Amino acid sequence: MKKFLLILFICISCYTNMYSQEQVVFKLLPDGSFTSTQGNNYAVVQFENNSAEELFEMVYNHLFNLYKFPESVLRVNKYNTIYVHGYMDMGKIRIVLLPRALGGYYNLKFSFKDGRIRVDAPTFDNPLICTDGSLDPPAYPSFANYAKSLFKNGKPNSNYVDLINNLENTLNGIINYSLGTLKDSSDDDW
Repeated sequence: MKKFLLILFICISCYTNMYSQEQVVFKLLPDGSFTSTQGNNYAVVQFENNSAEELFEMVYNHLFNLYKFPESVLRVNKYNTIYVHGYMDMGKIRIVLLPRALGGYYNLKFSFKDGRIRVDAPTFDNPLICTDGSLDPPAYPSFANYAKSLFKNGKPNSNYVDLINNLENTLNGIINYSLGTLKDSSDDDW
């Protein structure tokens, strides 16, 4: 009975350690870069008693389930690094006084060591893409110019607070779901 309780306690501890981590939060800056709450361009999440292989498998499985065509989004260096190259719509923003619908490709990087995962700050490919066809390719803005237009005097422009929040929440949601710190709410509990 003591052995059974010990094994049960270890299993519960491992599960709790794996899924009760603090969430990673990156914030968009006016220059188009992202920073963690500690002011770094990366975040390290501790997972005690987990090997790099276990952490890699956990993140890979979450990412594999997140994307419709994961083989086109994920690039892996087995048990070492996972790169994500995904697409997201960014909403409408005024360019040359007219609203333009934009989208872009984001990049995420997860690196693994025993007991910890490093997540690099998200980046975006340049240029962005005009999704409504109203701009010619040479006029597509860079992500840095897009981000700059969302801010005024270093503070979020009141007209674009929702765009900034959506961008940050989407990327942070992908990261935290991948790390197991955010559960998928689409599960049908019946």
